[in-house]
Amino acid sequence: MFAMVPFWHYNLKKIAKGSLVSSIKVLVFAAAALTLTACSAPKSNSVVLTPSDSIIGGEDVVAGSEINTSIVGIYDHKIGAICTASLLPDNVVLTAAHCLGDDPSKMFIVFAADMFKILESQDETVVRNAVRQVTSFKAHPFWNPLVEGTSKQWEWNDIALIKFKGNVPAGYKPATFLADAKALSTGNTVTLAGYGVSQVKINKVDPKTIEDLDKAIEEGDVMCSPNKVNCVRMESSGDGVLRSVEVKIAQNMPTEVVVDQRRGKGSCSGDSGGPAYVVKDDKFYLWGITSRGDASCDVNGIYTNALTYLDWIAKASANMK
Repeated sequence: MFAMVPFWHYNLKKIAKGSLVSSIKVLVFAAAALTLTACSAPKSNSVVLTPSDSIIGGEDVVAGSEINTSIVGIYDHKIGAICTASLLPDNVVLTAAHCLGDDPSKMFIVFAADMFKILESQDETVVRNAVRQVTSFKAHPFWNPLVEGTSKQWEWNDIALIKFKGNVPAGYKPATFLADAKALSTGNTVTLAGYGVSQVKINKVDPKTIEDLDKAIEEGDVMCSPNKVNCVRMESSGDGVLRSVEVKIAQNMPTEVVVDQRRGKGSCSGDSGGPAYVVKDDKFYLWGITSRGDASCDVNGIYTNALTYLDWIAKASANMK
């Protein structure tokens, strides 16, 4: 049985073998020209991440649409990981604490419905217009991730703020927080969004046949249970494209909300830090942050309830430089 795992996503293979290698040079050049900087991150562990889809059963978000205006991507070139975030005022984005990287110069905020289309561009103007480098970050002081071998499963305080330098591109605006928490009752419909993978092929493998199992796990080629007895090899695609989907609330806890993903819809790898909304009169009201879920992404998704952290968000944002 696999543990509840964070929904961030490695993309090391794409970087190592794809055109992003050359495009990162453009990114670094553009960042230097704009005099930008960045932040800190999670290390890979031995729990399994076996997504079967990203925003599972969802639809592509149209660039410039209402839902697109406050969602951004996070790309960490050092570890090849992507996450999702929500735009707040004053060049701050709201995301999951487990999305924070450890090298500011390698972290970027991407304003686009298709992250990799921007990151793979050889056009410096395209990159400069859509990519911003991080200048500082702050995780919640009680951020407490699941430690392998413990029974702790809830109340992670998986919330963080990231600040970036530069202007906010035209067409983007800060998210609006949900005012009435009563809308988060069990059974109510909410909308999720993120840049996670859309197609995954999973094959069971014998860990004894893998020459360097720890390295394979770290690079995202192999996913294993905490004891490294049950392992699978995963081939994924479709990450980097913003998608959204509607699900039902399964359970509302003090600082977290569980959504039901048993109907083939929900969040998964790469959607970490992404928003959950209540939609009313075609307006999207932010309340949640994608945190984690079951390894197969087809039972539950767990969301940090940002409404319970509004005081912290306000104070922490005001003190970021």
